[in-house]
Amino acid sequence: METAAADNGADKELEGVRDEFVQRVSDAVINQLLDLCLKDHVFNYEEKDAILEENRTRANKARALIDLVIKKGAETCEKMIGYLERKDQQLFKQLGLSSAQSADKRKEAEEETARKRARQEDKPDGVAQSQDLSEKQLLRVAEQLGMEWKQVAINLGLKSKDLDDLEESEKNVTMRKQKMLLMWKRKKKPGEATARHLQERLEEMDNLPHEVYEILQGMMGDVRDEAAN
Repeated sequence: METAAADNGADKELEGVRDEFVQRVSDAVINQLLDLCLKDHVFNYEEKDAILEENRTRANKARALIDLVIKKGAETCEKMIGYLERKDQQLFKQLGLSSAQSADKRKEAEEETARKRARQEDKPDGVAQSQDLSEKQLLRVAEQLGMEWKQVAINLGLKSKDLDDLEESEKNVTMRKQKMLLMWKRKKKPGEATARHLQERLEEMDNLPHEVYEILQGMMGDVRDEAAN
């Protein structure tokens, strides 16, 4: 059964924002979109390589990407709109795109979060609540953060100078995000830098990737399982 986005012409929707997409999308997001297209068999290796190798500038790569997506039809365009919503919600909103499944997914995620929180509150004090996140766990979270990582840092109480120092000292973007999370952890007392604490500080963010919530919920579940055993 086709979704509403396809019924309403996802290809027409992308055509309408083509120029603005080319103007605004970043190199990092282009690469993420290409990886998703390859992973989901939207593109083959030859198509992905052609976009990267035959287009030297960011704008040309963006133009080649969206033109190929539009050429493949409404179903492919619908997938691309979903990718954009996941990987760059700021751009998704700027383009005024609509996803037929986004509201349902958010509602499901909110309901699942509420159920898990209720189960957690039924546990004795200290269970699944006192284990601080490790560097490896924070790296997993950092890998899912996109352009909104600076907003995450502000929500966690870090200052603009902290971010400036990070950008100057760490060139690898993923490691920069991990170090930002480590700075937050080091400012907290033992037992106050858990997955639950991190989720509570971030859950009001509208543009946080859903994958971050999934990872934190999984970590909370792992701790509860260990405590139960």
